[in-house]
Amino acid sequence: MARKVGDVILEYNGQEHDVISISYDDETGRKTLDLMTKTGNEVHHFRANAKLTGEFEVVIPGLGTEPAWRDIEDARLVVVDPHGLFREAIDDVGVEKVSSKYQNGEHAVRTISFFGKIAATGPLA
Repeated sequence: MARKVGDVILEYNGQEHDVISISYDDETGRKTLDLMTKTGNEVHHFRANAKLTGEFEVVIPGLGTEPAWRDIEDARLVVVDPHGLFREAIDDVGVEKVSSKYQNGEHAVRTISFFGKIAATGPLA
């Protein structure tokens, strides 16, 4: 059975901001390395730095109440199910890029590209 998401929250400077959606890639850092030897091609692998990058969307609030998205460092993104049983957290969130989207009849949205690290996952995280 698929899990439903209750809330996605960005915690920064003691404030909480509601997030509409979040998507991210958690790269392991493993890379392949092809070597030419006397016996033929050999495939090896090595471990580079693992990284987590992604995007989240927030509704653009009223005039004068929008945080400085570009300045966000060391924030936390938290995903909770409607019953509070499942939680996933991403720590050390920093912003790489901020873009805007305006559409007739819809909310104005900021899409924010970020980097961070998985802090915890599971029912009690």
